[in-house]
Amino acid sequence: MAKKKFKTGDVNIPKEEFDPTKAKVRISLFVDADVLSEFKKAAKATPQGEYQTLMREKLREAMFGRHIDVGLRETIREVVLEELKKVG
Repeated sequence: MAKKKFKTGDVNIPKEEFDPTKAKVRISLFVDADVLSEFKKAAKATPQGEYQTLMREKLREAMFGRHIDVGLRETIREVVLEELKKVG
């Protein structure tokens, strides 16, 4: 039996390699202007500065009960990179 593949743009990905947490799907969504404005303001305070990333993280947190602290993740990343530079 042939392996099932997922089509993502111009690339076919084998089912066992497909990671739904990394796949993004384009949708059209109406959001209240005040909500969008607040996300854009809040995103400016994050290392990435991307309101769409912040919206995805907050949706994931609401759906799956996981708290994703963008600032903490970026701080950990910076510390790890600094330590790697010291040893390498």
